[in-house]
Amino acid sequence: MKEKHKYIFLLIIPVLFFFSGNLLKDGQGPYYLNFYDPSYVYLINSLNLAQLNGYGVGHFDHPGATVQVLGAGMIYALHLINNNGKDIVRDVLERPEDYLKVINRLFGILNTVMLFLLGCIAFRFTGNLLYSILIQFTPFTSMEIFYGYIIVTPDNFLIVVSFCLIAVLIYYVYCVNDLQPTPNSVIFSFAFVTALGMATKLNYLPMAVIPLLIIKGVKRKLIFLGLSIMLFHIFILPALSNYVQFTEWITSLIIYSGHYGQGEATVVNSSEFIVHLGLIFTKDTFFTFTYFCISLTLVICLFRKEKIEKGTDVLLKKQLKLLFVIFIAMTFQIIIVAKQYRQHYLIPTFLISIFSLSLCASVLAYHFKKLKVIYSYIVIIILISLWSLNQIIVNYDLAVYQRTEAFKIYNFIKDNYSDSFIIPTYATANKEGALGFAVSYAGSQKERYESVLRSLQKDQLFYNPWIKKFESVSDKPDIKSLLLTNRKIIVQNSAYGIHDFINTLNEVCGVSNSSFTRIFTNGNGECVYEVTVGDK
Repeated sequence: MKEKHKYIFLLIIPVLFFFSGNLLKDGQGPYYLNFYDPSYVYLINSLNLAQLNGYGVGHFDHPGATVQVLGAGMIYALHLINNNGKDIVRDVLERPEDYLKVINRLFGILNTVMLFLLGCIAFRFTGNLLYSILIQFTPFTSMEIFYGYIIVTPDNFLIVVSFCLIAVLIYYVYCVNDLQPTPNSVIFSFAFVTALGMATKLNYLPMAVIPLLIIKGVKRKLIFLGLSIMLFHIFILPALSNYVQFTEWITSLIIYSGHYGQGEATVVNSSEFIVHLGLIFTKDTFFTFTYFCISLTLVICLFRKEKIEKGTDVLLKKQLKLLFVIFIAMTFQIIIVAKQYRQHYLIPTFLISIFSLSLCASVLAYHFKKLKVIYSYIVIIILISLWSLNQIIVNYDLAVYQRTEAFKIYNFIKDNYSDSFIIPTYATANKEGALGFAVSYAGSQKERYESVLRSLQKDQLFYNPWIKKFESVSDKPDIKSLLLTNRKIIVQNSAYGIHDFINTLNEVCGVSNSSFTRIFTNGNGECVYEVTVGDK
């Protein structure tokens, strides 16, 4: 078979990746069914930028600047093509799901194309088709990657960034002479990818350790750091209006032990840290397998150090060095995530698992001649294929179940309480709640978007359980009066519970005897309550 025909085989895994993601998204259903954070928030902030008239962003936590800019371009283009004769703000707020669907599909296409190109790059530099196909299994290592892939979130674009990092690492391993100073082109490539990753989400930081440690020479390391910092600030230009708040938020993340810069100022809560470590290694078995393989490979090489030092295989030394650096980066990320745990924070690490296993296979094959690299590749491909197939099936069934249960509560309220005063809380299946939550992050455009929402929906309050506060898009700013006027309230509540809601209600209204009755619940743990505001 001619070499150019072999590239056809590199289309298989990207196409499977694309259709697997679409399958899971279809199973999940609309974003307003519990999955609107952060998709709706990014939609609103991309809308700010899409107006091309100095509208900054109100959400900068991730910081997510790359996703906001790309989303803005997609919103602008879609509105030009199909705007229903309405201005861009009203059009997006009237049909947010349509815009989110298009944005997500375009991100999916971008990821698919980049995965194909990654395979092509691997084949171009190694000439090994099996290795190239193995590398293309990169996004199948964790369902956390797929959950990032099917929503509009920084985790989605981190997949693209990680593909770029792996491509540069493959070039470094097979094309760069490690005995010479690191080429400027490689330094710039590493800096560009690092800055792009950091501007997308801060949990990419541990990956910066990899180029920092493999670049030769202090001067070149400093050039890498300087370029990364400069490019990072260029990439986050849309969020610079909130730069002070952004730096304060980062500081609070470091100082406090709780989620999102909250909790005690203990830096690390030791008891929670240990529990989180257990969760990290039990929830993603393939990552645990990878981390174990890397550790075992490094231990074996440590005891056979003399053989490596006397050997003349420059490629082996480079692969071993890179494997050790990746181990440091992985460990760094594990420590950071264990401090403020969310499993999806490990996505950058999950995405280099396959590449790391390929390094393990090459290094171990050098020490154990009977262990052929090609056989190791085949074993890894079989393992990841069986594991990911099972995970996709299980999670599709789970997504369909959650969607069905969410629609139960959504339709229950629609059929029985459409004329009632309804207060949804965060993470409930509610269209108005999704938009109300997102608009609260609209920055300088918050009041403008709220005025549009008022023309699209009736007066409504939303309850934010994170800050124990009512938020409103009503033209009646007096929340207390609004609550006391509608003494019978239908509350749509998620797993955060009803008691904090009642306590906040009593405090705002100046009462102490508000009561509640649960009238419906679904399999997702979401409930509907009838709440009666107490008397003074």
